[in-house]
Amino acid sequence: MANESPKLAEWVSFAVRDKGLTAVVSFREPPLAQEKSFTLEEFKALIEHQGFQYGVFADQELSAILDGWLQAMSDVPIAKGKPPEPSQDERLEFCFDTNPLPTPQLLENDRVDYRELGILQNAHQGQVLVRKIPGKWGEKGIDVYGNEVPSNPPKTKTLPAGQGTVIAPDGASLVSAIDGQIVYGRDQRVAVVPVHHVREDVDFSTGNIDFVGSVVVHGSVREGFTVKATGNIEVFGIVERANLLAGGDIIIRGGVQGSAKTRINAKGAIKALFVQNAVIEAEGPMVVSDSVMHSFLRAETLRVTGKRGLLVGGVTRVDHSVFARIIGSHLGTATRIEFVLLSEEKKQLTIHRTQLAKLEETLGKAEEALTKLHLIEERAGQLPLEQRQIRDRLLATRSAAYEERTTLQEEVQRLEAMLAQKTRVTIEVTAMMYPGVQLLHDHMEWHNNDFMSGCKLECTAEGWQRYV
Repeated sequence: MANESPKLAEWVSFAVRDKGLTAVVSFREPPLAQEKSFTLEEFKALIEHQGFQYGVFADQELSAILDGWLQAMSDVPIAKGKPPEPSQDERLEFCFDTNPLPTPQLLENDRVDYRELGILQNAHQGQVLVRKIPGKWGEKGIDVYGNEVPSNPPKTKTLPAGQGTVIAPDGASLVSAIDGQIVYGRDQRVAVVPVHHVREDVDFSTGNIDFVGSVVVHGSVREGFTVKATGNIEVFGIVERANLLAGGDIIIRGGVQGSAKTRINAKGAIKALFVQNAVIEAEGPMVVSDSVMHSFLRAETLRVTGKRGLLVGGVTRVDHSVFARIIGSHLGTATRIEFVLLSEEKKQLTIHRTQLAKLEETLGKAEEALTKLHLIEERAGQLPLEQRQIRDRLLATRSAAYEERTTLQEEVQRLEAMLAQKTRVTIEVTAMMYPGVQLLHDHMEWHNNDFMSGCKLECTAEGWQRYV
């Protein structure tokens, strides 16, 4: 270059470090002082000759380096580039508590419910469990030559898909494929399982259970606790003055020791070893393997089987039939059995007939008003705007009423046909029915005052009939 000093070039050498982000100079042992006549301009010309364009130190700093050259020096920085900013890596956002701790629910007046611990986390099908937050490239840097220095690419994250989960089509989230319990395992994967297992008892260590799936309790359900499930509930121990609510079936292998406040309800069937002092309702059949004592039962049918096969006390309401070995007791304990299916159907039939009568009245008034408007239109040639609007509303009302009447008429015919079939209701006793047993069906009530062994009772239009 024009100002290059070959003499100075003999005493210095240049290099770059840190992937081009630092330029350094090394000096040999300096010449004698009287021969050391290098200038700042010569030094800057050498630096420029190396191609260093960015981050070169100011003149004051370069002069200080020359002035400090009293002996051999190595890797003295003379220029600093701009390092790239670190990129932000992708990260995962968990939409549930990955480490749920038992936390009693705080109620009003600073009271605490230790039965509501919030440990169990439910997921519904399609619910987002984990979101992937995109990474971001860091700002580019500049090396000492003036070139751009890209940042390292953001690191990607893999969605921790486990059993019962799927990755969304856009790849940005993990969603639940089923209804169930969220499980975050030691393998750092997220799963949704359809069955929640309680390994011991449902008590203060677990809190109440409210699950979108089926629940299996390997112990007992202790007093005052509640288990809710949209699927089935199975309890290997006893239900001890507790509540069970299932969208499917309920199986209680150890039986029910209840109280007036105990509620057990299933949309499906119920099976239990025994039932004592409880309120139990099933939309399907109910089977008890040993005994039912002083309880309120509601089911499609009831079978009390086993060696005892005892049904005594309380109220039993069924649709069709009751089977037991023994009904009542030798003490004459009041035991009431009601057949309610036809009563409920008759009630519904009465409601529909009342609705039909009101519809007929509405239709009659609409037809009368439309006839009057038609006569006015014939005389005047055209109805005024206000009366045309009234006519349009009447026509819409009449159309809706005709449609509703058709639906109700079909339902009335269905119910009348069902009642005409005179659905049979039966009670079968294989050992003994004691005095004190009351039977009720369609307002036909019968009180047993005898010791009746091995019999079958059926209600007909003439009343209760006994078959030995």
